[in-house]
Amino acid sequence: MISISHVSKAFARRDGPVVALDDVSLHVAQGDIYGIIGYSGAGKSTLLRLMNGLEHPDQGTVTVADTLISAAPERALRAVRPKIGIIFQHFNLLWSRTVAGNIRLAMQIAGTPRAQIEARTAELIRLVGLEGRAVAYPSQLSGGQKQRVGIARALANNPDVLLCDEATSALDPETTDQILDLLAQINRDFGLTIALITHEMHVVRRICNHVAVMENGRIVEAGAVSDIFANPQSAVTRSLLRTLPDDSADAPNRLVLVYRGAVASEPLLAAAIQKHGLPVTIHGGRTNKLADGPLGELVISVDAAPEQIAAFVTDLNAAGIEVHDV
Repeated sequence: MISISHVSKAFARRDGPVVALDDVSLHVAQGDIYGIIGYSGAGKSTLLRLMNGLEHPDQGTVTVADTLISAAPERALRAVRPKIGIIFQHFNLLWSRTVAGNIRLAMQIAGTPRAQIEARTAELIRLVGLEGRAVAYPSQLSGGQKQRVGIARALANNPDVLLCDEATSALDPETTDQILDLLAQINRDFGLTIALITHEMHVVRRICNHVAVMENGRIVEAGAVSDIFANPQSAVTRSLLRTLPDDSADAPNRLVLVYRGAVASEPLLAAAIQKHGLPVTIHGGRTNKLADGPLGELVISVDAAPEQIAAFVTDLNAAGIEVHDV
């Protein structure tokens, strides 16, 4: 659905070019929720602007919904943009229009018949939970309600792809979760492909299936969310995850145990300790609720001979626990 291949992009400045993207490649499958995360200046927003044709790459190709966006003339871009919805960090609503008026706008621009516009507007107001607010103006809405209008407007023309530009970073935690749950529901109900950029791991954790981590214009790590959370490879990923505090640097034979799915709720470590009779110290732990199920982590140390630890680890692996050396 979205394919980005070896894309580079630089912007001219008085003191020389600034490289925003450097040989970036990624693929977002149809129906996926794909997160692109990184700190400010990582290149996330530029990448999103390439996906809807607001920027063109210096090198590489961008294909969205079977259209080569990176090489499309303006007329072709105008034709494909209704199939690419976008929601913004600061909502970008027209303050002189009501909730219904903001939702209608995209369909009016597309030349949709009036009766169809009215029916679709009413349908979208129900979908995003704004019944009774159709004639309210943005100044009369909360932040979460404004973003619901933004989502409805983005869905007005039945897009194939929804791009989310820091869609929850201006919201409080409770409202953030409500908006994320709404996006996940839309993905499930309509099979809509969602690509979102964020600097918050909570967003990725809650709804994404796959994630790419960006730093200095490059993708430093990408894959299934559960794999990235279980075994982050790059320093920036570990920083974004705020990995477990580790006060066990002097402890012998440190291990990280990773539990996925139903395994996370079973007393498997206790059973292995009891079986092998080893002195095990637990230094820290947490459980993350991911879109595809829970992911648990424990940092432990084992004061035992190598062959005893090997047998202990073998039993943990057999029980479905991943074990990584620290």
